[in-house]
Amino acid sequence: MNKQLPVQRVVESTPTITTASADVSEPGWLDLFRRFVLASTGILCVALGALGVILPGLPTTIFLLAACYLFTRSFPKLERILVRNRFFAAFHRYLDGSVEMPLRAKIFTLLIMWSFITVSTLALWYREEIPRFVALLVPAAGLVGTFFILQYGKKSVKSRSQSSMDRSQT
Repeated sequence: MNKQLPVQRVVESTPTITTASADVSEPGWLDLFRRFVLASTGILCVALGALGVILPGLPTTIFLLAACYLFTRSFPKLERILVRNRFFAAFHRYLDGSVEMPLRAKIFTLLIMWSFITVSTLALWYREEIPRFVALLVPAAGLVGTFFILQYGKKSVKSRSQSSMDRSQT
């Protein structure tokens, strides 16, 4: 009297999504495109940085820093080539803090920097549509930059005392 009903098994299958173009659905395509865009933008930044060496008023450092960032995110080998090329390798050792910036380089850097700060401040000061406090922000930022240039690369007190102890032991 008890009739058993037949058990039906439900087989779950994953739905397949088809697109018009098989190339777009590949997971590596978008990553490759992103890396290409980052590397192309990095090359553009290097070109602008090189122009900044020649043209006054066009910054060099910010474009090279941006290029390093973009190359690191896309192709780290390009970043290593940029940092180790013969034009920038001499400055790279100052960036890692292992070598103190020479006094002559600090003086030259500060002279160039304050020359452009003076020109920029005067140009802003005599423009009537710009408030005076904006012109005073430029030398204020220059003072901060001067402090960091003078302090950059100096050995800490701990490392100085360690090196003096090493000399006394020999």
